[in-house]
Amino acid sequence: MKKIAFVLYNSQAASYTYFNGVMSSKKLEQRLHEVFDSDYQIYFKWDVAQDLDALVVPDPSTPFVDQRQLPQIKVPAKLFYEDGVVAIKKVVDDYFK
Repeated sequence: MKKIAFVLYNSQAASYTYFNGVMSSKKLEQRLHEVFDSDYQIYFKWDVAQDLDALVVPDPSTPFVDQRQLPQIKVPAKLFYEDGVVAIKKVVDDYFK
């Protein structure tokens, strides 16, 4: 099972900031689990998750630093704003084909 992490926040010193415009992080994370859990191990703390296969990144997004230089799956940001979780999964599935 592939391990992916969603880059929905940016760490800033001692706190985390979710990207502007993204619906409630809890609601979004719940929806992502509903759609992805049968096929992927998903994480939201992308900066500490281990052995990831790729990062799922809203495009465009706030710049962030990935020290591990993991592969990035760019997903149109509007899909995160509009609850397009099924469409997000299609982009991820297509990446791993």
